[in-house]
Amino acid sequence: MLTCCRILVTAAEGRVAGKHEAATWARPRVDPSYTPLIDAAVAARPHPFERVGQPADPALAEPTRAFVWETVRLAGT
Repeated sequence: MLTCCRILVTAAEGRVAGKHEAATWARPRVDPSYTPLIDAAVAARPHPFERVGQPADPALAEPTRAFVWETVRLAGT
C-alpha cells in the first residue's frame, strides 16, 4: 500500500517521498474506499517485524490488488 502511495507521488510530482508522507499525500487523491487500507498500512509501520511469519489477512488481498491496479491507472495518466 505505502509503496503504491510513493509511486503515485513520484508519478504526479516527479519527486520521491517517504512512506508516511506519501500516505498523507495519497489519502485525498485516491478513492475513499482505499483510505482504511492506507491507514492500516501506516499503523503497522512502527512494528513491521511483529508480523514476520504471520499470515496476511486474506480479506485484504482483493482490495490491495484493486489499489495496485488503481495505482497503475493513475500513474499512467
